[in-house]
Amino acid sequence: MEIVLLLMLASAVGFIIWANLSQSGTAPVPGSAAPPFDLEGSDGARHSLSALAGKRMVLFFFPQDDTPECIAAITRLRDAHGAIAATSTALLAFGVGSREAAGKYAAEHALDFPLLADTDGKAARRYGALINTGFAKFARKLVVIINPAGRVERTYRDIEIDTPGHIEALLGSLRPDGL
Repeated sequence: MEIVLLLMLASAVGFIIWANLSQSGTAPVPGSAAPPFDLEGSDGARHSLSALAGKRMVLFFFPQDDTPECIAAITRLRDAHGAIAATSTALLAFGVGSREAAGKYAAEHALDFPLLADTDGKAARRYGALINTGFAKFARKLVVIINPAGRVERTYRDIEIDTPGHIEALLGSLRPDGL
């Protein structure tokens, strides 16, 4: 009986260690330099931090799956894209997967902004959004606002962007008065 309990305890500790190691760390802190990225988008074009230098950006990392939560989040962002663009801010979404999958997902949900194909998960890892279970990689929900100087302005980790209040909060943080 004691051996079984020890094995169960060792398994639980092993699982906790594995779960912590499978996470990619923390999101960049406000004021730090934004990690670079250079990825192909659902629009077939390359998008990079350096190409967008001098422009404010909202980066949205998400699992890119067909759960109701992910669909609600990406369609809310799609619906808010005009208001985001009105603040002279570029909107880019990131999904860990192929360019073909990104293109299909963007078309299915009528996205009018690029969904970048982070095929190896490096961009998600640099931003602290990658979850790597060993057999699957995907991004957790993370919103990063980057200022025109290429520095992180604000991060929202595990934001419930599929709910109306969070889109309004995001839009508020993009306005010059921050309200």
